[in-house]
Amino acid sequence: MPTHIPSVMSWKPTPDATSFSGKPLPPDRDFFVSPPPEVGRVVAAWTDVRQGQTLWPLASKLALAGACVLVAGVVIAWTAKHTPSGTKPDAAHVIGVVAPLVVAAWALAFAVRRRWVAYVSDTGAAVYSTRGTRHDVTGQAVRFKDVADVQVVVTGRRKQWVDWRATFTGPDGSVLMTFRGNVRRVGGKPLFNTAHAFAVASHNAWERQAAGSGANAVASSGR
Repeated sequence: MPTHIPSVMSWKPTPDATSFSGKPLPPDRDFFVSPPPEVGRVVAAWTDVRQGQTLWPLASKLALAGACVLVAGVVIAWTAKHTPSGTKPDAAHVIGVVAPLVVAAWALAFAVRRRWVAYVSDTGAAVYSTRGTRHDVTGQAVRFKDVADVQVVVTGRRKQWVDWRATFTGPDGSVLMTFRGNVRRVGGKPLFNTAHAFAVASHNAWERQAAGSGANAVASSGR
């Protein structure tokens, strides 16, 4: 489906909005793009960005990661050159090899990591992400009145992990919104996972809207 480009204005939580776990929203969260007007009044939301955090451009993050990898290569080469032949490296040399590798791995993970914000209301849902700045955000949004069916299904199992996919379809079978993720299970029960909680909250809100529409239709036909 076509991507939905949001406005860049930050959203300020209303007093009655909660997280997808039903708890109050932490006051330090940065909802770095606003929900679209068609979503209406937000009742649940989440973001993994804190206020004061910088959303770096992707090019800058990749440059930082590349610099860390280069430094790691230089340190490893220097350590190998200055380790006497036939001897085991001492602790300092081991740290000299491991530390830059750890920093380089962190920089690469930081460069490709997506940052998320999601909203659910009584009439719609939206989810956005970015690997760069708040001006590079893309996402998906849907109005529940346009949705004919919602499916949240398991697509695979891997040891203690379960893969899932949520799909919102219209009356003609077209996909209006879809996203996927995985959730860890311990003792046969899934641990709380924000992405999965967003999928469940969206599904439940759509069911409530559909049930309300059906009740209104029955009431109207009985007049």
